[in-house]
Amino acid sequence: MKKRLSHEDFHKLLEAVWEAGPEVRYKNPDAWIAHMIKRALKEKKEKE
Repeated sequence: MKKRLSHEDFHKLLEAVWEAGPEVRYKNPDAWIAHMIKRALKEKKEKE
């Protein structure tokens, strides 16, 4: 069963992708998305 992103997490992911999109290029888009999710979660933990 796949886990779906919440509305808030999706927007955080979208912002992270928009900011880092031109700089980061992965051949595997799934790996890139996973990287951005990990980055967003790490930033969220640091803020708390």
